[in-house]
Amino acid sequence: MSMKLKKITFENPLKTYVYLPLSPLKTMVSRFLRHMPVSSSVIGPPKNYLATVKEYLAAFTQPAKIYTEVYRGSFLVKPYKRSLDDLNQPGQEEQTREYNTFLLSLEAGRYSSVHNCVITAQDKLLSEVSSYPDDGLKHGVFKALKISPVKKLSGKAFLLTGQGDANYYHWLLQIIPKLHLLKAAGKDINSFDHILLHRHDLPFIDFLLKYFEVDQHKLVNLLEHRHIQADELVVTSPLWKPEPWAVDFLRSSFLKKNNRKTPARKLFISRKMAKHRKILNEEEVQKVLDKYGFEPICLEEFSLLEQVELMASAQYVLGPHGAGFSNIVFCPKNATIIEIRAKNHQDYIMDCFNDLSSIIGMDHYLLESETSTETDVNEGTDDMWVDVTKLEALLHSLNLK
Repeated sequence: MSMKLKKITFENPLKTYVYLPLSPLKTMVSRFLRHMPVSSSVIGPPKNYLATVKEYLAAFTQPAKIYTEVYRGSFLVKPYKRSLDDLNQPGQEEQTREYNTFLLSLEAGRYSSVHNCVITAQDKLLSEVSSYPDDGLKHGVFKALKISPVKKLSGKAFLLTGQGDANYYHWLLQIIPKLHLLKAAGKDINSFDHILLHRHDLPFIDFLLKYFEVDQHKLVNLLEHRHIQADELVVTSPLWKPEPWAVDFLRSSFLKKNNRKTPARKLFISRKMAKHRKILNEEEVQKVLDKYGFEPICLEEFSLLEQVELMASAQYVLGPHGAGFSNIVFCPKNATIIEIRAKNHQDYIMDCFNDLSSIIGMDHYLLESETSTETDVNEGTDDMWVDVTKLEALLHSLNLK
């Protein structure tokens, strides 16, 4: 039995396949196939899973040959202020965030772009380097009757991809930094026979690949070949949130070292050209911001290098949570960031920009807003209404002129 993908959309080409509706019969068949003596490269899901890379390495007598630790460390995450009452007395304490970054080489390793997961030669899902690492046997790949036909690649392949790989934030802060990991480990991206990624048809992706001189003749499109097996598959630890080495890499790669201009601009990043997470009363908000000298900008109208220059010249950056906010990675260390976010969207991952500010050393304020829906929790895409009274009070408290 096989399943065919009926539709692929550019907005999320994986969604249709990953979330196919499940029936009791399908669940029963997939469980049956998992216990059959046949590889998931042929039919059915993987046989089991390994939660961590450490478990995988335990099976090898010389794990150092396939595992390279590149960075290990920690950094302090400063609390941001959620209300005007917290401006001088934050209600949260600093948190220490640890990270351990590595490269891992898997002989006859497989990757399913349908489920964003790595599968070992022993036919086990390797959870730590796959999407939804905490799902175990609940991972979507274990519901598959057939993953998809496997394409075998000879030689070495590097997995240059991740979740949200059509999104600017994920590319800038999670995918492109993998090039630096390779270099720090003494390897070069172009030394691989194959470079695996989901897509490179978006302008910013094409620019980044060319900027870092990635050999595009070696690219393997994972939307065309959705199940890959390589003689040697090299993957990295997942970069779920910003890490100091990645921030340093991006700043050193893009910021001009001889730029001595004093940052003074106040930028309002508008999302009026975006599909979601817009400010519904933006005109009202802009009237307040005009008083304090904020320039409205739509980042879609600027090239990536122009966006870098904009952020490098900014003393204040204000705007709604979104991929464009990734560019605060290029702000001066003494900049102030004001992030507008729906108050009913509380999520560990959504704190990524505060993490970024903490790494760089910027002050980060959070202005919580009402949304266009009345649900207790949203998916982070709701449009918002900004309380302009609170906004003006916040700007006034910062002594802006």
